[in-house]
Amino acid sequence: SGKRVITSSNLQFRYTSDSISIYENLLCKPRAYIAYKTKFTATEETAATELLRPDFDGSEALFTKDNAPADSGLLTAGRNSILFERSDNEEVSINVETDSKGIFILTDTYYPGWQCYVNGVAKPIYRVNNCMRSVFIDKGKSTLIFRFKPAIFTAGADISLISFFLLILSIVIMRKKHFPAK
Repeated sequence: SGKRVITSSNLQFRYTSDSISIYENLLCKPRAYIAYKTKFTATEETAATELLRPDFDGSEALFTKDNAPADSGLLTAGRNSILFERSDNEEVSINVETDSKGIFILTDTYYPGWQCYVNGVAKPIYRVNNCMRSVFIDKGKSTLIFRFKPAIFTAGADISLISFFLLILSIVIMRKKHFPAK
């Protein structure tokens, strides 16, 4: 924060050196957590306003109406544990155990092309808190695997493969045409 002193109940002073002061954000959530409450807003703008409220602590999963999951029934808070097994650029593997169903929130940026598998079964990913990924999980132990497989990559690979076979076919046809067998 430089030389400026910040006074907020959500920040705790940690360290100062030279002209730098470091504060801890007490509202900061871990990279992944489970929410047991949902809240809905009409638009992305109202969601952004809601996220910036001083009393918003992230314990609720905030969805917009156009990105609201169909199954957001009553959830009851429970104990849970989350363990990251693997975290790469294109794949994140997480073991989760919870006492009741909930909304698993991965604070990584929501972006089209990500797919999620819960215990090997494909599940929809919902955009939550305006920019994060979420998946509904059931009570018990689950293995969540997030993979980045954008459709455009698959389409590009298919086009390249078809183009390669057409090139080979055209070379074979041209050779037969210009160099007929004797």
